[in-house]
Amino acid sequence: MVKEINSAANPSFKGWHGLTKKKYRDKEGLFLIEGEVLIGEALKEGRGPKDVLLRRSGIDPDSMEERIDSILRNTKEGYPVPNIYLLSDELFYRLSQTENGRDIIGVMEKPLDYKELLKKRLKSKRLIGNILVLDRLQDPGNVGTIIRSADAFGISGIGVIKGSADIYGPKTVRAAAGSILRVPIIQLDNEDELFALAEELGLKVVATGLKKAETFYETDLKENLAIVIGNEGQGVSETILGRAEKIIKIPMEGAIDSLNAAIAASVILYECVRQKSIERG
Repeated sequence: MVKEINSAANPSFKGWHGLTKKKYRDKEGLFLIEGEVLIGEALKEGRGPKDVLLRRSGIDPDSMEERIDSILRNTKEGYPVPNIYLLSDELFYRLSQTENGRDIIGVMEKPLDYKELLKKRLKSKRLIGNILVLDRLQDPGNVGTIIRSADAFGISGIGVIKGSADIYGPKTVRAAAGSILRVPIIQLDNEDELFALAEELGLKVVATGLKKAETFYETDLKENLAIVIGNEGQGVSETILGRAEKIIKIPMEGAIDSLNAAIAASVILYECVRQKSIERG
């Protein structure tokens, strides 16, 4: 049954509107995704939305039943069926973070514990047995792009040190696309938690930097590594550089001496895959 909401005073709407701010996403353990593609990805992954919100004028009344049936039909067996709401355009646009006329929003639960999934992925022969760690990356577009690249190259997971852009913020979610639903992401409060996680998972910490650095293609990057990408302006923290097993760099032939963080991460991830493919023969 579809519930209609037309008032901003509605308690459910007030709760969803709070999710446009980080402190409420953190408090409630929920976040928003937008668009048919992302909703479909969530359903396919068995992580369907808790609630589905439809924009009234974006839904043809004649196709309403078919649209709802499609959502319910694609909910994986054994998973909760989402609640479906029809919102006035005014209310919908107060929740929407895009400008391209999307007419569906999903309210998603944040994963409670990705560590066990990460451990399984690290042992998978299909994936690359490394994780990528983001050290206080500020730009949500960079963070989202890195998550997408990690998914594309089959990296086992991602660690995110406190001070980085919000993983579940709208710009990050858009840049990551469906990858936000697939790649295990571990939140880390500080450098000590990074090294504790690496020890627990049997990984060596390798940081990106310039001083005393090896070129990345001369370093064994095939597996069992936590590779740290640093802040856009300041790079990897001195604490991590001082404790890392190795420091690696991407050699530059042109006039610049650094790359955008997301591009640098993608180049390094590709090198992990290249080295692993040689080993596999």
